[in-house]
Amino acid sequence: MRFCPYIILQGHICFSQVKLTVFRSYAKAMGYVVLACVVIFMLGFQSLNVFSNYWLTYWTEDPLLKNVSRGYTSEYESKFTYYLVWYTVIGVLQGRNLAVLKFIDL
Repeated sequence: MRFCPYIILQGHICFSQVKLTVFRSYAKAMGYVVLACVVIFMLGFQSLNVFSNYWLTYWTEDPLLKNVSRGYTSEYESKFTYYLVWYTVIGVLQGRNLAVLKFIDL
C-alpha cells in the first residue's frame, strides 16, 4: 500500500496518520479543563453503560427471581425492588453524565 497525503486520491483509498499537533491544537482551542471534563464524563457514561448491561445480566440470572412460583413472597419482592432501584440509579447517573456533556457543549 502506498502512502498519500490525502484520504481519497483518484478513487483509491489511502491511509495517513493525523499528526499529534492537530490533536494538541484541538485541545488548546477547547481548553484543557473542558477537555478533561469531557473525557472524564464520557468515560463515566461508557462505564455506566457497560455496568448497566452487566447489572441486567446479574438481575436476570438471580435464582430466586427465576423461580416464578415464589413471585408474590416478600423475599422475592424485596430482591426485585433492590435490583430495580439500583438499575434506576445507574440510569440516572448516565443521564447526569449526558446532561453535563451537553452543558459543556454549549
